[in-house]
Amino acid sequence: MEKEIYIDDGIGGEHRVKYLDENRVIVQKVTRWNDLAIGELERFSMPGKVKLHDMDTWPFTEKLKAEIRTFHSNASE
Repeated sequence: MEKEIYIDDGIGGEHRVKYLDENRVIVQKVTRWNDLAIGELERFSMPGKVKLHDMDTWPFTEKLKAEIRTFHSNASE
C-alpha cells in the first residue's frame, strides 16, 4: 500500500497525506501553478501531524476527514 497520496477536499483544495504511524498522518495543503519558463510548480504548506482521534479539531472538510481515515486504515495494514 502507498504511504503517501494526494486527496481532493471537495471544495477545490488538494492535500498531500502521508502515513506516519498507527495513530497519525502528516497533512499538507498543495498549491500548484504553471510558470511558462519553468513548468508546473508545487508548493506545500507546513506539515501538520494529525492524530486520528483528534481530527475533528482540524479545519478539514468532512470529505477530507473520511478520505484520510480510509487511507490510514489501508496504509496501516
